[in-house]
Amino acid sequence: MKSSLSNETNNIKNKLLSYEKFKTLMKKIKTTYVLDQEIAEKIVACVMKKRSNPKAPVIEINCGPGLISQEFLKQGVSKMVVLETNHIFFPFIKDIVQQFGQQRIHHFSWPMLSLYLKLHISETSVAVADYKKSEQAVVELLQCSSTLDQKSSYCIFSLGGKEENNNLVFYIVRNMPNDDIIISKDLVEFFFLVHPRFQQKILKLGSIPGRKEQGFTGNLTERKDFFHFNSIHVILHLLYDISFIQEFEANDFIPPFNTTKRVQDKDIDTTKRVLLKLQLKKNINTLLPLEHHIPFLIFLRQLYKKKKTRTIPAMEMLIPGCGLRMIYEGFTMMDLIMTTRPEYFLQLFKAMLKWPEYETSPLKQHIILKSTGGIDQKDLEEE
Repeated sequence: MKSSLSNETNNIKNKLLSYEKFKTLMKKIKTTYVLDQEIAEKIVACVMKKRSNPKAPVIEINCGPGLISQEFLKQGVSKMVVLETNHIFFPFIKDIVQQFGQQRIHHFSWPMLSLYLKLHISETSVAVADYKKSEQAVVELLQCSSTLDQKSSYCIFSLGGKEENNNLVFYIVRNMPNDDIIISKDLVEFFFLVHPRFQQKILKLGSIPGRKEQGFTGNLTERKDFFHFNSIHVILHLLYDISFIQEFEANDFIPPFNTTKRVQDKDIDTTKRVLLKLQLKKNINTLLPLEHHIPFLIFLRQLYKKKKTRTIPAMEMLIPGCGLRMIYEGFTMMDLIMTTRPEYFLQLFKAMLKWPEYETSPLKQHIILKSTGGIDQKDLEEE
């Protein structure tokens, strides 16, 4: 059986790699795929061990030739919803549908992560209409699944690519507060690959010393390792549960992940990619209700624009007259933005919403403008 599977995956790999259109595609494409059966088995096994309900449905974004989709089905997933827009892979997906049946696997040519189509309200655009139609069809499939109940959860899986899954992360953060009909449901789990740089930033965010910990002076020269995270990392650290599951070789994927090192990468192995599980915290309504997530994100972005600035003067620029209230909340004139634990900014934000100074502040006007006009993804790209 093992040899037949190896032959099967080698045939897929050889067929694709010898296909001239696929070679051309690989030069332009931003997505990475698995063309090796053993790698697919290993990835799926890692995901299945961490799922709340291993049998519940899986949505796979950019499934490619479908080796991972096929493996999910072999390992007991009740229903696969596979998303792929590239016609090169359609024959391979069709073969898997014939193998497992249309009741267990459904293919949609749906660019789920396109925020332009997701948030566009044009009534005349065919592309927008097709997007909405596919989205609703996926929702109906998930709703009618016999395995989906209050004690189970479906998951969304993505390998990512050259963009290191930034599009998926942004999609989650941007749409989770909007009562998204797919990702905002209770218990939805996300599994995807990230650069070890991402892992390092999340772990370091959790290790920033608190005010009462001895030996922490807030000196910039002592805290250089904290300069390279942004508001998205902070949102994920504070409001989502993240588990780092398993490392994989960057060269295990086609095209291989970029292994170039940056200056700040001297302590990490860029030849690896890390599989993680991400899920909204279960106590989110107590921690920070969803309707405040976008305003909080905008608030953080304003603060982190001047990372080396002292916190109280920076806040005075955003909310004139708030200095004394900042001191009441425990901040001092020695506090620096980049060396302050993110948890303190969450407490500050929740208190700030009740300040009279906030009601007429430039910050509130900016939050209203950005919340109603949308947030540009380019503004949230990592520096």
